[in-house]
Amino acid sequence: MGDRSTPWKKKAITQHTDKKATRQKDEKNREAWSHEIQNKIHVVETSPNQFLRRFVPCELPVPKCPNPADGIFNLPSGVPEVRMYKPQCPNPADGIFNLPSGVPEVRMYKPQIDGLHKLVANFPDGKRPSFYNNSNTPIRFPFGKFDQEHHATKPDLIGGFKPQSLKQPRWRHLAIVLEAKPNAGEDPVGTPSEERTKTLIQLAKSARNLLVAHSRLFVFAVGLYGNIARIYRFDHAAAVVSQAFNYVENPEILHEFFWRFANPINPACGVVGDDPTISMPSHEDRALAKRLFEKHKGERFTGENNKVCRWITCKRPDGAIERYLTYRLVFMNPRLFSRATTVWEAFKEGDESGKTYVIKDAWRQGARRFEEEFYKDIREGVAEQHDLEELCDIAEEELELRGLAELEYAIDLGEEEMNAHTHEERNDPVSPAPSSFDSQPLSDDGFFGPPAYDTDQHGSVPSPPPPPYESDDEAPPPYESGHCTASAAILDRNMAKYNERSHTRLVMKTVGRPISEFESTREMVEALRDAIEGHGIAYKAGVLHKDVSEGNVLIAEDAPFKGFIGDFDYSFSWKRFLRERGWKDTVESWQHYTKNHEGIPDDENANAKVSKEQLKESELRNGLKERTGTFYFMAIEVLRGSAIHDARHDLESFYWLLVWLVLRHTDHDHVAGAMACSRLFDGENEWSCLGHKDIWLGDNQPVSVRGNAPLTHLLGKFNDCCYRSTPRKEVKQVPLTHELVLALFDEALAMDGWPEKDGARPFKMPNTPTTTVDVRPVSQVTGGRTTSKTTSTNNLSSVTGRPPRSRRGEYSFSTTGSGIQDGKPLSKRPVEKGGQRKPAGAASQSRNHSLSAIAQDSSAFPAQPMMANTNSRVSGPPSTWSSTSSNVHSPVSFRDLPTSGTKRTRATLDKENHSPSKRRKSANAKKYTVDDV
Repeated sequence: MGDRSTPWKKKAITQHTDKKATRQKDEKNREAWSHEIQNKIHVVETSPNQFLRRFVPCELPVPKCPNPADGIFNLPSGVPEVRMYKPQCPNPADGIFNLPSGVPEVRMYKPQIDGLHKLVANFPDGKRPSFYNNSNTPIRFPFGKFDQEHHATKPDLIGGFKPQSLKQPRWRHLAIVLEAKPNAGEDPVGTPSEERTKTLIQLAKSARNLLVAHSRLFVFAVGLYGNIARIYRFDHAAAVVSQAFNYVENPEILHEFFWRFANPINPACGVVGDDPTISMPSHEDRALAKRLFEKHKGERFTGENNKVCRWITCKRPDGAIERYLTYRLVFMNPRLFSRATTVWEAFKEGDESGKTYVIKDAWRQGARRFEEEFYKDIREGVAEQHDLEELCDIAEEELELRGLAELEYAIDLGEEEMNAHTHEERNDPVSPAPSSFDSQPLSDDGFFGPPAYDTDQHGSVPSPPPPPYESDDEAPPPYESGHCTASAAILDRNMAKYNERSHTRLVMKTVGRPISEFESTREMVEALRDAIEGHGIAYKAGVLHKDVSEGNVLIAEDAPFKGFIGDFDYSFSWKRFLRERGWKDTVESWQHYTKNHEGIPDDENANAKVSKEQLKESELRNGLKERTGTFYFMAIEVLRGSAIHDARHDLESFYWLLVWLVLRHTDHDHVAGAMACSRLFDGENEWSCLGHKDIWLGDNQPVSVRGNAPLTHLLGKFNDCCYRSTPRKEVKQVPLTHELVLALFDEALAMDGWPEKDGARPFKMPNTPTTTVDVRPVSQVTGGRTTSKTTSTNNLSSVTGRPPRSRRGEYSFSTTGSGIQDGKPLSKRPVEKGGQRKPAGAASQSRNHSLSAIAQDSSAFPAQPMMANTNSRVSGPPSTWSSTSSNVHSPVSFRDLPTSGTKRTRATLDKENHSPSKRRKSANAKKYTVDDV
């Protein structure tokens, strides 16, 4: 059901924590891409010619020579010149592809390129592609802003329509790529092997880069394997592959492909797959963008700004057409089979005021609701919370939506295209082809999905089913443009309506910059604080976000708040969920459901229950939803996969986002330095990430920020609350609430000591250390002070660090030496010089207990044994972890390395100054205090 945490599926990594993970040969990188394309590439059953007619749409039939008596030049009217004819394919007997045999791959390139040029020699100017050997030239990721996250690639052969640009290529210059192998046996569509996997990954990365660079709807690639070839079509749902054909003996197939590719149906497109609503600007347009940008933004218009310039055409709900000129790329999800969210800032055509608009493009999975619906749910929910009499005098646009992105309008381009498509058999295009590799799984299920049919009990293969259509003319025609994907139906036609993706576009009112570009740490904390408030408003209105991450929280510009949360693609409407089942749609009813799996019955709405069939449909849709993203910001319970996703899990995600920003962009004191982010967040699977986070929360103060007592204070308090919010046998659970977390932020923001010029430090991914450091913590209790001995290949000495919370395993505390004394956790009291604890009263004299009404009484937190297993590669559920293992080998974990200088303790950072907060700008802003909780 939609309330559950959607099962996570490993995908290609979009954000890395160290350089090693960005390299092509890195095992984690290869494994992630293997999972990305798993079950996503299918060979279609039809012939290569039928494949072309179905997936490379073109309206240029081969004209027949007319009878002179009927008139030789019977030219159609209103047709561009290029559509008058289709040139004849050269005769294979004349020697098009004179390929040598038994030679290395590099010696195949020249005869292949010569043959390709012969194939297209008769194409008219502007429609004649050129080809170039690129095997020794790495091409970097299309956009510099994300360049360090992705390694450069070297496609073997490249094609484009500007020959000079291919000699020093960029992805924006390329129209298509071709990967070549010297032997037919190296065709990756065959018995799975490591080499074939690498070949498919290489094709997939090139397809991703073409999609990103050109903002295309789908792209093509060609594989040349000895004397056979295959044509690949990638969209954001999956990929389809043609049957293999001998391109040396039958060059007319490639000839027809390149002709079709260069002559799309829509004249607004340069090649098949282009988005007709996006076009490249002229030099004059770029000059306009530069003038407006430098005049109104006060910044220099860089080459990167120039690179992302493009015109985007949008249709308002009333039918009016508007164009926007983009000048900045705010966010991009570069994964291949995904939502592929891209966010631009843009100027509106004809508007010289310099007002900024935000354009968001994404590919919605059919199993999910359109994001626009969640914004409507939030507005309706907020309106319901106002008094009806008061609401009569309040316009909808005046509703208070602090900390939330606001929508101008939206359009589902894919749904619009489907509605305009009248053919009834749209979800039944072509069947997957039965092939030998279907029954030989690669990495569990294989890349190519389940067999198209079952073998009998003796293992023999029955005859393939008949083609779905008597002729290609009976097959449903392709969409004119491709705003709706067409590949998922090939994988499973029955599930196509859930797995195909629809191209959506939103125009947003609220403008912001990435939170990782904060000008001061205070600004970053203020932005997070207001985003949390916005999250709370949406939650009380009935919408749970479910995807708090770095890309979804932004620093607001020209708004009465400092930050906001957007991107509600993965959200869940708990009010709608409760109403469908005949339960009250109140927060109390929802909380009752999260605890008892049943809401509070609504007798007045008893007849509103949906049918069993509708509930089954809803559950099916949820089961087919793809959960993308990474482990980085997921709450511990969500990683376990057993929890009903609730607000407390999103609030914990805000904590991990805060830690992520601190470890990447501030002057923190973590002993692992630049590798700290990798140590914590870079888990191989959900269980190892869960283990890392659980150990992190078990530390009193895992990280501090130098010279920034308020932020360090917030980190410690937020860490405490997340630890207590996670269910534990030994600790009474105190779930995170919006009021509690906002009180933490307001308390920290009221403190003095915030630095003024500590803007975000650029994060430079560190190189993974070549020396592996194995740490085996063995705790000791000496006079009330906990120390950890570390044994490693680097002969590290004993470590005296902050005392970790006692947890399961070989760590243990006595109630006299550490743990609880006088009803208070000993770890809460500062350490005097020499390691002795101050009396309990000493700490209370210097601390201000502004959160005492919120914090659970310390007697509810008895000492617990420490988890021994600090292995960063934990696998399997916690029940399988060893609690007494003494042979744990892992990279350095969090606080197990020595560091210089005196360590702060929490109590020394708990002093507060209650000077009036200077941060609130809006008269309507609510400041949370203990009295509110």
